[in-house]
This record gives sequence, C-alpha cells and structure tokens, in this order.
Amino acid sequence: MDLYWLFHKMEAPVNRQSINTVSVTIPAAMSFAALGLVLFALVSGQAKGQGDEGTIAHLFQLLIVAQAPLFLLFAATADWKHLAKVARRIILPAATLVLALASAYYLT
Repeated sequence: MDLYWLFHKMEAPVNRQSINTVSVTIPAAMSFAALGLVLFALVSGQAKGQGDEGTIAHLFQLLIVAQAPLFLLFAATADWKHLAKVARRIILPAATLVLALASAYYLT
C-alpha cells in the first residue's frame, strides 16, 4: 500500500466497509505499540519494581483502554452475515492485544 493509494481512497465517500477496516487496523497498531513499550521497559530496566507507575505504564494503559471504542466500532460496522470473515479480521488485533497484556502481566 503506497501513499497515493491511501490518499486516493480518502477522497472516496466514507462507507461502512472503510470504517470497519480502520477500526480493526488501528487497534492492532496500538497493541503493537503497547508491546513495544513493554519490551522497551524490559530492555531499559524500567520494568523493575518502581514505587510509582512511570510514563511507560501510563502510555501502555492509554493504548490499551483507547482500543475499546474501536473494537465497539468494529462490532457495529461488521457484516455479521459473514461470520468467518469477521472472525478472520479480528484475530490479529485480538492476538496482539492478548500478547501485549500477557507480556505486561509477566513483567509485574
């Protein structure tokens, strides 16, 4: 996907499918970012028991909580007549979310 294609698609009217695509892509990126924060905290030594939660912990929490409205938007715009397609589209964001949460749990 190149930038021309992205901007060309933005000129088209927003429809249910494009909203659904965005609402499943952004949570996956946010989960990868949260996982990156956990790995950064592990490598930098900031994951060791601090008395107060640091900036990394707050950013992690914001990235995780901000996904909830996007998952709801995905559920609202999904084509539930094609359940297998919906399940395939939600697997990556759900798996990355579980991976990010599991890695944060492992470090605490």
